[in-house]
This record gives sequence, C-alpha cells and structure tokens, in this order.
Amino acid sequence: YNFTYQDSSGTGNASIAVISDNDWMLLHVFPSSLTKTMEREANRSGTTLTFMISVAFAAYIAFLLLSNQKWRHIMMRHAQTDHMTGFLNQTAVRSAVNDLLRKNPGKLYAFYVFDIDNFKQANDKFGHAFGDTVIRRFSELIRSCVHEDNGLLGRIGGDEFVALLPVPDHEWAKKKASLMNETLDCDCISGDASWHMSASIGFCFAPQDGASFHELYKKADSALYTSKRKGKGIHSMFR
Repeated sequence: YNFTYQDSSGTGNASIAVISDNDWMLLHVFPSSLTKTMEREANRSGTTLTFMISVAFAAYIAFLLLSNQKWRHIMMRHAQTDHMTGFLNQTAVRSAVNDLLRKNPGKLYAFYVFDIDNFKQANDKFGHAFGDTVIRRFSELIRSCVHEDNGLLGRIGGDEFVALLPVPDHEWAKKKASLMNETLDCDCISGDASWHMSASIGFCFAPQDGASFHELYKKADSALYTSKRKGKGIHSMFR
C-alpha cells in the first residue's frame, strides 16, 4: 500500500508491505524532499548514462572507421609493393611516375632503367634461392644510392628495375649513374656461393624525352641495350 502523509515536519510518502506467513508488516517512509531529490538524480543519471552511451558508441564507430582506413591503406601498400625488394611493383611504379610527371610538368627528372648483368647465369649455377639473394642485395645498394634524392624506385620484373629522380641538370644525372655503376660492382656471397655482380644502366630525361612512363621507359631501355652492347657494367644516356 502506498500513501502520502503529512505531519509537523511536512509531507512524505510511505509504503506498507505485508510479510507473508506472519503478522509483520514492512513500512517505508520517505520525506517528499528526499523522493524529489531521488527523482531528480534518477533523471540526471539517466541523461548522463544516455550521453555516455552515445559517446562510447560514437567512439566505437570512429575506431571502426579509422581501423578500416588503416587496414585499407595497409592492403593498398601490400598490393603496390614488390615483396622481395620493398620497391613499387610494375603497375604501381607506372602509375606513380605518370602522376609525378603530370603534377610537375616543367621539372627536370632523370629516368633510369637497370638490368643485372648475367643474372640468368647466377640463377642457373647457384639456384633460385641465390638469385633471390642477388636481387635483395641489388635493391639494398640501389636504395643506398638514391635514398636522399626523393625519387621513385620500382621493380619491373625479374632483374629489371627503374628509378625516377629529380635532378638539377644533366651532368648531375650522369654522375649519379656512374656512382650507381660503381656501387653495384661487387661480390654477392651466400654460404659457399660467391658471384660477382654488375649492372647495365640506360637513362633519359623528362620532359625532353617524354612526359609519361611509356615514353621514358622506351628511350631509357634503348640506352640500356647500348650499355649491354658496349660490354655491360656501364651506363648510357639516350641520344
């Protein structure tokens, strides 16, 4: 039973509950001020709880979105990367070169094509595992030559690589090619297998020799075969 009472101290709410199986009754008496305070606190707590749940839900949604973006970025990089070298793969480097040239139409770039000399012989003699060692060693050395030049590195396939570097002038690009030839002229050792590595290089310039990957690759590749014909382990500029 619930009822409201009034006495000298004011009004209040009371409830009486019969305790079964005996003659006792349980009586609860609360002053009106207390019940009103409890009601306000309940309303306030409900509002606070609703707010906290909303914030938590929003944070969870934001976490899911950020996680999804991060995962998508990781997957995209995975799809664009040659996993043995860490360079851009053929599709990705084509797109990256075209994008860079389109955004900087008047800027001077040198486009290099590399081919590891006699790589098939190393594979045939020592096996594909050793060939992979040569590829990784080659990529480490090329990266060490250009890591401060803010350029692009890509693996076209097999033992063929490309690089696009911003250059101040043609003479600088020639010196860079000489440095790369010198750096790549070294021994590759893995266990009991030892093989002397060198690379032929062909290069050309954007925008004078082309404004797309296709145009630059065609001309740098022509210069590369000039290096091959001249004895390998050297560089040639497209003319």
